[in-house]
Amino acid sequence: SLLSACSKSDYSIPATPAQAAYRNDLRDDFNSDTHNWSYNNTVNNSSISISSGYLFYTYHPSTVSGNIQQGISTSISSSANFLLETSFTSDNVMGMFFGANDTAKGFSFKIDKVNKRYALYNEGDTTHGPLAIFSWTSSNAIKVTGFDTLKLEQVGNVWNGYINSTQIFYTTARPLLGDSVGYIMSPGTNGQADYLDIKW
Repeated sequence: SLLSACSKSDYSIPATPAQAAYRNDLRDDFNSDTHNWSYNNTVNNSSISISSGYLFYTYHPSTVSGNIQQGISTSISSSANFLLETSFTSDNVMGMFFGANDTAKGFSFKIDKVNKRYALYNEGDTTHGPLAIFSWTSSNAIKVTGFDTLKLEQVGNVWNGYINSTQIFYTTARPLLGDSVGYIMSPGTNGQADYLDIKW
């Protein structure tokens, strides 16, 4: 009986899931203002400009204010896999948001460059404020200087988050109310982005 119990296992190693296949790829390298990012708002002292292959973002309101967002329309949804990736740097807090519409501000994956922290937030809507999914957490994956690459991928019902190719979180995917993807910035921040790549 001892030999028969050890002779063969009925356990089979599960197959590694194949990498998600995407039919659409919207990539902006900021060589021109194809997606109409540029604007200048003198009321809240915020602006975006495109120059020399970079997106430059500033936000310095004269009064106390919340985060500011600027994005582009896509076709991402909760019902299918998607991949969001960007490379940027800032002197404060900046990140990317996704799943926003006219009333819902979507979700944000942000870096506090000064304190080498990241966070994942539900940014709320016109009636409810932001709610942390992962509150501010220190990470050595964040560079002291230079550009950081952020990636968020939905595979099935899971969101996986990466900074500079290091996975830093995974969590159950939340429903998206919209398909807008772009950048989010805290007051008192200057930022610079190298590219934005959206696959779905």
